[in-house]
Amino acid sequence: MQEKISASGHAEAGDTEIPEGDAQAHIEAEYRRIIAEQLERMGTCGMTTLEIVHAGEAQDGMGIYRAMVRLVRWDRRAAARLLLGLPVLQYRLLQLLAASWLPEVSHFGGVWLHPAGELQHRDRVTDLRRLVLDFEAHYLVTTPGASGDSLWTLPPETR
Repeated sequence: MQEKISASGHAEAGDTEIPEGDAQAHIEAEYRRIIAEQLERMGTCGMTTLEIVHAGEAQDGMGIYRAMVRLVRWDRRAAARLLLGLPVLQYRLLQLLAASWLPEVSHFGGVWLHPAGELQHRDRVTDLRRLVLDFEAHYLVTTPGASGDSLWTLPPETR
């Protein structure tokens, strides 16, 4: 039997039915399902791990949930897709989540990205810097008279 319960696990008169038991686990599972599907569509699921974190309660008493994505394996194309496409992923998730039952019982605290694993190796960081510089050179117009040096500029010994 299903009982109508809120994110805090209390019975309520709302429209959303969550199976009896741990409401938080059901909410986390639904966030995980929706977000994992989008990471798979981006072609990044094999390079990432996903954790749904209950970040606390909003003033209305509903839980706030965040998607913690860790980039754990280096694949240049997939990493670039995820790093550059993070705002697109966030936008798409907001659309999908708004169309689900989750806003009735929780708030989405956004996608948090953590580069870890293989990305912490010097050669991966150097590759990422080159990727950013190539992207800037190909797609972004530089301001006349501005220095080309930035955080992304490679030291001469690594060029």
